[in-house]
Amino acid sequence: MIEFGSVAGRRLDAPLFASIADAFDGLRYGRHEPMPERLDDLERRFADWERANPLPDADGEEAEPGEGDS
Repeated sequence: MIEFGSVAGRRLDAPLFASIADAFDGLRYGRHEPMPERLDDLERRFADWERANPLPDADGEEAEPGEGDS
């Protein structure tokens, strides 16, 4: 399980997540609602990142593209 967390944690160290955190923090702590266009862009970039970086299986192996998709 530690290996899974280690592999997954490295993937979450992407620059995109700093932008998402900034938007979240601005809304939560500063009450500054992001422009809808910014949220749309973050959502699109996250979806692209998610497709390019599938989470590994519990055994540390990367899932095949489309595996686990609903």
